[in-house]
Amino acid sequence: MKTKMNTYVKTGTFLTQAGNIRTMNFVDVVDIPRKFWGVSELEENLNKPRRMVYDIDKQNWRYFNQNTSEGEVTVKRQVVEFNLRPTICAFVESPECRELLESFLD
Repeated sequence: MKTKMNTYVKTGTFLTQAGNIRTMNFVDVVDIPRKFWGVSELEENLNKPRRMVYDIDKQNWRYFNQNTSEGEVTVKRQVVEFNLRPTICAFVESPECRELLESFLD
């Protein structure tokens, strides 16, 4: 289940929890259309140094920690293919509900 959108892609380098340096191309949650997010998820993510972002190379949700970023984060506009399966499943906490939802999305 994929969709394409023209959005802002950020590229940033940061220190991971494991102590490795990683460069990631990502879409910040504030640049994702609201139809994919509820207000509570947006509010939880805003103004925090560790933000949930969509990694466009891995096509899944990751965290970008601004406190451990190195150098500047660059921004460019491009068309991104979004895998909606992890997007929809990211906020389903119950294993039974997640299993049911994943079987529906297959």
